Amino acid sequence: MWEQGKTSILVQGNQEGRLTSVNYSIELSRRLLKPLEAELLAVISFLPDGVADWAANLPMMLSGWKQLDESISTLLETSLVYSQNKTIKTLAPIREYINGTGMNIQIGIGLLESFYVSWLKQLSGTTQEKQDQIQAHILNITKILTKQASSLTETLDIEALDILTDFTKFYPLTLDLLNNILDKCDGLDQKHKVELRFWRLDMLIWLSMWQEAEMEAKEMEQSMQNDLKSHARVMQELGDMYQLQSRYTEAAEMLTKAKGQFEEIGDQLSAADCLRRLGHIHLLQSKYTEAAEMVTKAKDQFEEIGEQLRATQSLQSLGDIYRMQSKNTEATEMLTTAKDQFDQIGSQLGVTECLRSMGDIYRMQSKYTEAAEMVTTAKDQFEQIGDQLGAAQCLQHLGTIHVNQANYTQAVAVLLMAKAQFEKIGNPDGVAECMYRLGNSYRMQGLYEDAKSALADAILTFQNLGDLCYTGWCLYEYGLIFRDEHQYSEARTKFEEALDTFASHGELQNQVDMCNKRLASLNKLERA
Repeated sequence: MWEQGKTSILVQGNQEGRLTSVNYSIELSRRLLKPLEAELLAVISFLPDGVADWAANLPMMLSGWKQLDESISTLLETSLVYSQNKTIKTLAPIREYINGTGMNIQIGIGLLESFYVSWLKQLSGTTQEKQDQIQAHILNITKILTKQASSLTETLDIEALDILTDFTKFYPLTLDLLNNILDKCDGLDQKHKVELRFWRLDMLIWLSMWQEAEMEAKEMEQSMQNDLKSHARVMQELGDMYQLQSRYTEAAEMLTKAKGQFEEIGDQLSAADCLRRLGHIHLLQSKYTEAAEMVTKAKDQFEEIGEQLRATQSLQSLGDIYRMQSKNTEATEMLTTAKDQFDQIGSQLGVTECLRSMGDIYRMQSKYTEAAEMVTTAKDQFEQIGDQLGAAQCLQHLGTIHVNQANYTQAVAVLLMAKAQFEKIGNPDGVAECMYRLGNSYRMQGLYEDAKSALADAILTFQNLGDLCYTGWCLYEYGLIFRDEHQYSEARTKFEEALDTFASHGELQNQVDMCNKRLASLNKLERA
């Protein structure tokens, strides 16, 4: 009702008057204001967030504004604005009414735009500290820049926009802003337009808006064929997008093409970055030898170029490779070093990813309290920066910790939450891993039919993804169910299928040996 009718719904009876109509009452108060006071009220009403720390910021925002002190005093006295926690605002009915009066406040909006552009450029501190500062103003910033979008062809400040795009938490709002700018700024410089489109594509991918992202990327790929560097960047983005959707074959194909094109134009840094990403895809497919070779080579190239951030990202990937091979000492050392380097660089995302991986190492070492604390911290930080995938992965890790602790009821609840999040962002790999963990949890509770159903779904997905490692683990878990049900012939079949799957991978000899031991134990059970 509020969205449709605004203040018109706040009317009692049929007669307009100060006791029956909010609009009438607001207008009565507004008529008592001087022109400057009315204009100031309109400017404050324009700002959804109001003015944070208004005693300091308002004079800077409206520099040169005449009789500002007197005007704000009058507005406070009449309760047309109010101050709370050092923020000055208008109530929603007053804001909606004043915004609907059509008063010309372009001069005030121009002053606000100048203030916020300058303010963004002067932000200091860590990424988190900057994000906290922006939080109190983000709706104001995006509304002002959106309002000015049609005239931004001459006044667009790319540097200020670039600063805003550093904060993933605000991507839903910043994406709307970029859409407005790209839709309305026909005269935008072509170089700037290309950069803005890449920013928009990054945001679509981050927000898991896969259909929109792929359409945008395909269109960019078509229109940028004559610009080899931009064309290669689009293929690199497509590779990342496919990887996040567990479409590993397509991802590797795109990244390989991008790498070749970057090498062709002499962009060694971007070529090395493609190599690092290809290594990460091999890691996700449990192809650890190839992954380590690619990531190590990329790391060496980054260090040679002097690219510290990407070198640290490579070190993080190597730590994850060792973690997946259960080489916990080496993995911990690498991830700790990477975390410290990310901290020095100011990469909160990198620090958080390392925390998540280190938490998983603690889990594998049966240090469940430390593991849960570390993963929970990582989850909170992922949520703080708006990383849906990272937060879902932390939930899945927490569910696995509950499984390891035999807290099966909690495990199922958390894993189902993680599964729902993976489904929401379109990550089938994450969904399937949750189903595998659920199958394990159901089996441990003796819920064999639920376990079989979960594992059957997981097997189908992992087979479609070409993930031999997790396919093998699901088949092995299926064999354990049949063993627990004393169906030894069916158990043998599943253990043999798991053995063949692990053996075909080429790097899972420990799992092959594990299956052979299970088959040997079945012989004893059958003879008993």
